[in-house]
Amino acid sequence: MAIGLCNLHTILDAYSLSLFLKTWSSICNGLMEEICQPDFSISSSTFPPRNTSGVREGMENKNPISFVFTSWSNMGFKEMDFGWGKPLWIAQRGGTKETIPNTVVLMETWEGIEAWVTMAEKHLDDLKNDVEFHKFAKLNPNINFTI
Repeated sequence: MAIGLCNLHTILDAYSLSLFLKTWSSICNGLMEEICQPDFSISSSTFPPRNTSGVREGMENKNPISFVFTSWSNMGFKEMDFGWGKPLWIAQRGGTKETIPNTVVLMETWEGIEAWVTMAEKHLDDLKNDVEFHKFAKLNPNINFTI
């Protein structure tokens, strides 16, 4: 059994997706008391606007590659149960270098953290050949499920 969900980020962010799925899971299991009641008033205090002017000062001649990092860890995705058990594996759709360029999504798994990386092919080749990087990561780890 698999659940697939597609949404526009302009409508639903990962935290809101987590609340939606937790609520759906609670309804499936008849746990009405566990239905999430989000508080939309706290977001501006949790993530207040920041002044990012001057962040790139001194980098004009270095051609840096900017990345967006986001974490889906600790959002409860791997704890959700729709009535047939907890998920074996959780993934996000991913994208291409055109749709979500230079993005790293950290996903919690039963064995640790997966990093879903999207970037230009030439930079991926550099990463694949980086010995230091391989000390901390497995590229495309094998996924085996035992049920």
